[in-house]
Amino acid sequence: MWILAALVVTAFAEKPITVEEYLAQPMPDYAQKLTGQAFVDYINEQQPFFKAEYSSEAEAFKKARIMDLKFLESPKKEEMSSDVDYDDSLDENIELPARLSYLRP
Repeated sequence: MWILAALVVTAFAEKPITVEEYLAQPMPDYAQKLTGQAFVDYINEQQPFFKAEYSSEAEAFKKARIMDLKFLESPKKEEMSSDVDYDDSLDENIELPARLSYLRP
């Protein structure tokens, strides 16, 4: 009976962590390198505010939206055309009313 009473008192004596206290805790180096399900498990162990769930579909969606590194560099001079020939005879203001029927039914 005394053991049960001691367990109840101990359980109620533990003060729940606040958001400010949680945010003040530094994140360990090993936790910064976690990914996937291991990271989700770490988050669920460290905080009581919400339950994180791992979704491989969400990770695949995120990776699909990342731009390929080859698009980060500027185009080379030989790929760019400097001699662009514009047709001055085409007046866009005259053709605009005919094009409006395609834009607005």
